Amino acid sequence: MPKQKKTEGPVKKKAAGIQEKENVHEGPVPGPAPLPPKAAIDVRHVVLVLSGKGGVGKSTVSVNLAYALANAGKQVGLLDLDIHGPNIPKMLGIENERPAVLDKAIEPVHVTGNLSVMSMAFLLPDTSTPVIWRGPMKMGAIQQFLSEVNWGSLDYLVVDLPARHR
Repeated sequence: MPKQKKTEGPVKKKAAGIQEKENVHEGPVPGPAPLPPKAAIDVRHVVLVLSGKGGVGKSTVSVNLAYALANAGKQVGLLDLDIHGPNIPKMLGIENERPAVLDKAIEPVHVTGNLSVMSMAFLLPDTSTPVIWRGPMKMGAIQQFLSEVNWGSLDYLVVDLPARHR
């Protein structure tokens, strides 16, 4: 049986004749990007409503859950994080409302005495305005909704998330 020749450099020969690149990276291997700082929200429970598929009723569940918790006497925040298709305000009949800004903090729209809502829909000039943001801009908006909205002390924050796209 003939001896296999050793190769030097970035390519090495495997037993089955398949070539594989060697890791010739020098220095520390870069890791994942660091997580953004945790938002300072006074909330006891966070409920995420999500699904891998659109059109299954996530927003309906979010609204009904938030209303049920508020009717049970809990302080509830409802956060619509579907940046591209925010519809929570329409479902609640508050699409013409706008959040106020007091002392450099955004006041969420109050539906009842103990149910507050924040959505991208409140910040758009009209319901037909498209939002075509990607990555960093969406993350910035989400970070603002979490850190710059005056939610007050909440028992529950119900978060309506968009469908996961592959």
